[in-house]
Amino acid sequence: MFLEDCKIGQKYEVPSILITKEDIIDFAKRYDNIPLHTDEEYAQTTRFKKIIASGMMSLLVIWGKFQEQDILGDCLIAGKCFSTEWFVPVFAGDILRGEVEIIETYPRNRYNGILKTKMTVYNHKNEIVLINFTEAVVKRKNTGDTCPDSTK
Repeated sequence: MFLEDCKIGQKYEVPSILITKEDIIDFAKRYDNIPLHTDEEYAQTTRFKKIIASGMMSLLVIWGKFQEQDILGDCLIAGKCFSTEWFVPVFAGDILRGEVEIIETYPRNRYNGILKTKMTVYNHKNEIVLINFTEAVVKRKNTGDTCPDSTK
């Protein structure tokens, strides 16, 4: 989908995913290896009383499900930046789902522009787990590119 086809306010539902204890520990051991995510005995001494998912895992499991929808297709060039705020922890047994909304688009140059999205992730209690804002570089229509035999 080209930048010009992205409509502000358009929303996409992201399918739900069950978070297991094994998922939490496996992710943490590879990418965020701290006791709160991997050591059940340690976690019992915290206010959470059990291990919690890494915040990055909470973001990336829904991000991955959204990317599977391939909404932008080959028009997605690259990510530019993102910011995320987390609100509640994620535990084993939680079911996460997401919603992605297009909140802004603007041209950057004649070839591409910026697409800003807001991703809200909810748990099965309908609590907001996190909100993520992402800017991506997306191809534009009618860029003026010519065919090899063009006289432009």
